Amino acid sequence: MKWFVTLLLAGLIAKGHAQTTYRVSFTKEARLTRISTSALPGISAYPTCLTGNNLVIDKSTIGKPASAFIDSIQELYKQLSVPYLATRPPAKDLRGNLLYITSSYIDYQLGRLKPAIDSRRKAGQWVVFQYRPSYEFLPLELADTNQIISVNSSIHPKGIPGQTADQAILSLAGVTDSVRYSIVRREMDNDIITQHLAATHQMYKGIPASYGPLLREARQQYERYNPAIQSLLVQDTLRVQDSLQYGVPVPYNPKVVDLLVTLGQLPKQLLSMEERVLKDNTPWIQRWLWYTGGKIRLNPFDVFDPTLPLRQVDTDLRTANERLKRLTEQYGSPDEEELTRQVEEAQALENRKTVLTALKPRYDSWIKARSVSQTMLYRGVWHTSVDTTIRWLHHVDATTNFTRIGSPNTANLPDMVAQQDEVMVYVHNVQADDKLSLTSSRTDFTPQTRLETDLGEISAQFSKATKVLAKGILGLVGNLIAPAAPSTTSEDTKYFSQLAATVEKKSSLTRNRRTNERVQTSEILELLKNNKPPAPAPVLSQKAAFLAALKGEIDTWLASLNTPSSADTSLHNDSQLFINELKRSTEAEFLQFTNQVYGERDMAGYQQVLTEFNQSQASLLWLLEQTDPPLAIKMEPGNVPASRTVALRVERRLDVSESSKVSYQLFRNDGKESVADGLYKKYKQVRVLPTIGVGYVPEYRTASIFDEGTGQFKTGTTYTNVEAFLGVKWYAPIFGKKTNPARTIDTRSLIHDTMGSRANRLRGNSFVNTLFLTAGLGVSHDFLRNYYVGFGGDIVPGLSIHMGSNFLFRNYYQLDKGKILNQQERPVGYLYVSLSVDPGIAGSLIKIFTGQ
Repeated sequence: MKWFVTLLLAGLIAKGHAQTTYRVSFTKEARLTRISTSALPGISAYPTCLTGNNLVIDKSTIGKPASAFIDSIQELYKQLSVPYLATRPPAKDLRGNLLYITSSYIDYQLGRLKPAIDSRRKAGQWVVFQYRPSYEFLPLELADTNQIISVNSSIHPKGIPGQTADQAILSLAGVTDSVRYSIVRREMDNDIITQHLAATHQMYKGIPASYGPLLREARQQYERYNPAIQSLLVQDTLRVQDSLQYGVPVPYNPKVVDLLVTLGQLPKQLLSMEERVLKDNTPWIQRWLWYTGGKIRLNPFDVFDPTLPLRQVDTDLRTANERLKRLTEQYGSPDEEELTRQVEEAQALENRKTVLTALKPRYDSWIKARSVSQTMLYRGVWHTSVDTTIRWLHHVDATTNFTRIGSPNTANLPDMVAQQDEVMVYVHNVQADDKLSLTSSRTDFTPQTRLETDLGEISAQFSKATKVLAKGILGLVGNLIAPAAPSTTSEDTKYFSQLAATVEKKSSLTRNRRTNERVQTSEILELLKNNKPPAPAPVLSQKAAFLAALKGEIDTWLASLNTPSSADTSLHNDSQLFINELKRSTEAEFLQFTNQVYGERDMAGYQQVLTEFNQSQASLLWLLEQTDPPLAIKMEPGNVPASRTVALRVERRLDVSESSKVSYQLFRNDGKESVADGLYKKYKQVRVLPTIGVGYVPEYRTASIFDEGTGQFKTGTTYTNVEAFLGVKWYAPIFGKKTNPARTIDTRSLIHDTMGSRANRLRGNSFVNTLFLTAGLGVSHDFLRNYYVGFGGDIVPGLSIHMGSNFLFRNYYQLDKGKILNQQERPVGYLYVSLSVDPGIAGSLIKIFTGQ
């Protein structure tokens, strides 16, 4: 018995369980690719996660993309090395300030920054910039990338203490249910923009609202007259080229001058407005050049809120429609040209409204993207296990058509699951828009030992072989009698191009300006036409000197006239008004006057007027392109993961209080698409099992019988030493928990390696769960008077060995003078040993040997 006591003590001693590290690894897109554990190196998807161990989340391979600001910073660096900002005179003051930036920051900081950017980009690292208020114009510097990708958990929502740039180690100590974790990326670009907006928004002045009416009028005037001016200039250029006079300036064209006269002071006003706007917003523009790449814009971003412009367009559209209505109602046949202009204006406003309406969703989307302080790349969950309740995990990968992770035959899971345990389906890498659901069902199931299963297969093969053999014999006999018969799987447009397309649409609002205010008395004009021009010549560059000389000639002429004083006074007043009007005239008006009166074609003045017109056109376009930027962005963390792990409970709505066969089916898209399924078995531990065995009784079992006739005892029935018996095995509480009737070595090893020896005892898989007390009836001799009582253990599930006492009932006599006074049956015990099997195994053996 010493060997038995040793085994019993070994089974009762609980072994300590070493700490296990579970690891999950992710690819560049934060997709979970590997699930492994250091304790079970051969298992690629570990079956459960034990409370108290560590979960290592490997984030070293998750992509860290370069900051979007790198290109704009390098573009600014390039632009500051060439006279880019001096192309338009209104930017001269800004250019001067930018030269200061070049000397104080760019040469020192960006000169060192550029090689670092290039090297990090080649290395595939994420270069980010952080806001630093101490840098006045370019508030950026390289930032540490260690904590760009971080891991938070339900235990530590703001990040796991001690995590490095490569991995985060999450302790599962004290976690008895589940722990959720998320992999997040700090959106440094968004952080920089919002912080910089907060530091500079007060510098933004924008375009004064009072400029609005004049800009709308200027747009209408330029859209009306510019096509004609450009057409005339093109014709002049072609005439010069046709005469083979290449390089010769475009000739003086009085028609162009006449058209420029209609614009009046608009060109100068536009240049002045642009200069004022640039001056008021210079601090703001300077501090955002790092973002625009050196482009001078009030709104550094590619979007704007079109709400206010839409309101203005609606107002203008109502006005245009009312004007068109009045034009058609007041005149039976309105002027065709005016009617066309009014219709075109209304249509242009409708087009602009369409463009602005389409920009609103784009603006909202941009604000939403920029408001994210951190992006959740992945959200995972891990349900932990304790020795009393194990959660077995079926791992599925959504990115590989929902195939199982790990061994195809699920060798990393037990062949049967204990009743108190739970099976969960873990679907990894589920996309944000995927919706998963699971249905499950159960059927009754009788656990079978592996021995019984194997013997059942052998029995089936024997039966099949017997039938084949019989069929072959019958076929052979038939062939002897008669011969056998023959057988028979847009890009968005930039805002400014959209807006410019709308601006270039023709519209025709008329500009009310003074007409014919110049004093044009016939006498004065006659004088000017009949006399030679005074010195100097009537050219734009000598306008003031010419007007002074002209005034002197007019005064001399008036003095020589012999007229009444009243008439003299009138002529004198008219001449004075005439000279003052010429002084106030625009350059184009002065050119028109000198050409009409003196026949002068001032080429220098003509080129000056054309240059001013072209510059005013650029100023108008720039002013019309400007929009108001968003000046404040509220940051919030993103809470929708790009990918996630979904944990589904298979038995949530099932009654598995008895042994069951459980099947489940996984669906996607609200149950419309079946993507995976699974099947597993659950067993209920038992206390009592039937058994059939053969016992061996080494002692001689013969009873004596008293014969009253002879008054002597004679030998009774002699029993053989071997006999069959039927009985039960009782796995008594004194040995441990109930037993698993179909336990296997693989399951026992898996649970022991994963959870420890105590978990095996609780599930009927350990050595102590194989010990039992037994009681049975001998069926070979004296049925119901032949009992077996003992104890034993399972060699393997379904095959047991036990020993004890065989109790046979024998007659005891009270004799008096050869007569039986009293007779009783009393049990007599004999030592026995037995080998027994479960009834299912016995049935299979019978089938094998009987050929059934």
